[in-house]
Amino acid sequence: MPKDTTNGEHTRKPREKPKPYNHQPKKAPKKGAPRTSGKVTKPDRQENLTLADWLAVLEFWDKNKWSMSQTAVVTHFKSKKDSSLTFTQGALSWAIAQRAELEAHKDVNPTALSSK
Repeated sequence: MPKDTTNGEHTRKPREKPKPYNHQPKKAPKKGAPRTSGKVTKPDRQENLTLADWLAVLEFWDKNKWSMSQTAVVTHFKSKKDSSLTFTQGALSWAIAQRAELEAHKDVNPTALSSK
């Protein structure tokens, strides 16, 4: 049975408050580094595909599912010159499984196909 502490008697001494976290200083950009026209291959943040993007990917998948693997489809869309789409093989597999639901969204709300 626990002790009765109603009279103000504490069983342990108070603990000290934690000190603030020491953040590591950010690295300064290299001075004297040559400028380049190369593009960053990975975006700073993840961007979700629109409904129109997923429907275009699924249409491409229908045309090429017997000749290309899902990984090859992901690589194809990632390496497109004009408008690359970045997604994973797992996301493609999810979209294929959820195809009926995605097409139902298209039929219910046609304005959902507009771009971001």
